[in-house]
Amino acid sequence: MRIRKVLFIALISAYVVSCNNPTLISKADYNWPLEKVIQVTNDGLQVKTPDIFAFEVTVFFEKEGIVLGEDGALIRMIMGDKGYYYLTAKGFKTVYVLQWVEGGLAIKKEIKVSDEGLINPFFNQKKTNVLLVDGDNSYSINFTGIIGE
Repeated sequence: MRIRKVLFIALISAYVVSCNNPTLISKADYNWPLEKVIQVTNDGLQVKTPDIFAFEVTVFFEKEGIVLGEDGALIRMIMGDKGYYYLTAKGFKTVYVLQWVEGGLAIKKEIKVSDEGLINPFFNQKKTNVLLVDGDNSYSINFTGIIGE
């Protein structure tokens, strides 16, 4: 009878422990093949689109020293193969690399790409990196910075 109790407790303990450990799916390709162009209202709130989450973007405009006008602005965003988000906009000097953390998004890296500010930026997805194009300039970037620098 005592052996049954010990066995029962051991089985229940093993079940409880196994339920608390999340399963990691490591072979996942997170990249978006195309960037998302997202409207931002003049109060700095990103207009939610059906295929992306909503979040506040005023912190990025403040970091860039840009005041939003009445028409708001457009931000450009793409997700890379490792699950990081890349965000920039016209007038930005930086590409912001974002990652999910408990309770929201965190800036993982700020990649300076321009001294004067981007004129007409857009993102394109490559296999292992993200390509930022702005006129005649292009930058291969990943979550660590500009590749080749």
